[in-house]
Amino acid sequence: MLDTGPLVALLVGQTDRSKLGSRRVQEYNDSMFDRLFEMASDSDFHVSVPNVLTEVSNHIGSGHQHITAGIVNALGSYIRCIDEIYQPSSDIVSSPAYKSMGITDTAILSISPKLIRDRVNVVTQDHELYNRLTQVDVTCTNVMHWRTPASRL
Repeated sequence: MLDTGPLVALLVGQTDRSKLGSRRVQEYNDSMFDRLFEMASDSDFHVSVPNVLTEVSNHIGSGHQHITAGIVNALGSYIRCIDEIYQPSSDIVSSPAYKSMGITDTAILSISPKLIRDRVNVVTQDHELYNRLTQVDVTCTNVMHWRTPASRL
């Protein structure tokens, strides 16, 4: 499962690598994209929640100025290949986590049992989400950890 930041970076890197490191993907470089692309390609299936997909659509500029040519089509292709898990917003905002995590991260946290059961690795750049998911035994990768020298080995 790709959280908003990593999914935007993946789509940008696939459609115009030269845009990595700018605008919405300023934290990402070629090396990080390569690892992200490899990780995404090695997965047998992907899951997401509508909240992440909406955030990604907004970040890439769907309907307005797109970050890169073809990125809207790339997002559409990705969406057609995933298992989208819908959680009603009324349920999400009823969770105690909502007040501190927001709707998208709470939506991801709310499907923890499915993520654990299906052995889904959540890929994020969000430190708080990473901590919350690992506390409930969801496999999680924080791509910002790739920027540290020890993780480049």
